[in-house]
Amino acid sequence: MSSGIAIAQLADGQYTVRIKIYNETTNAYGYLQSQDKWPTLESEFDFQFSEEDVERIRKNARLGSDLAVESAFRYDKLPPVFSNPGKLTDSNATSAKIAAILKRDLPQRQIIKWVAESYNGPYWSIANDDYGLPKYKYFNPHIWIAYKSDGKCYVGFVTLRQVYSGGGTYAALAVAWTSTKDGKGIDCIKVK
Repeated sequence: MSSGIAIAQLADGQYTVRIKIYNETTNAYGYLQSQDKWPTLESEFDFQFSEEDVERIRKNARLGSDLAVESAFRYDKLPPVFSNPGKLTDSNATSAKIAAILKRDLPQRQIIKWVAESYNGPYWSIANDDYGLPKYKYFNPHIWIAYKSDGKCYVGFVTLRQVYSGGGTYAALAVAWTSTKDGKGIDCIKVK
């Protein structure tokens, strides 16, 4: 069974682990400075390794990687789009319709707040196939959402579209794409 986390095949025994954390810095002109000017933390510790620890090490590596990604890509407050949303004036994409679509198409997410981004162009664009026939029409403003999933809060956006049904008609408006699987994290208390 492969977990995706590579661990060198080591013999049971004691090893010295050396850790060096540094931040590359630049000078006033934006050029990388020499390593002796970088802020650096270094340390080492002894580690007693046993082959029985491999699965636990892999599990902790996955958890650590997930936590690092979650911590690195977080909002400290809602993006400005939430305090300066666009106005919805199209009868095919009203606030009530979009709220229902989000609830229907994203059932695994508890939508806390959503807004349409401010957009100055046409609300709709048509995507055609290689023969010039319509495939779908999409709603140009992105819909930004703050939502809860598995007890954590996130911010992301979705796009909406209507697939061409033929005969000049389109299917119901639906979520076409989401920015990421889980969006960028945010503390739930900051979603107001």
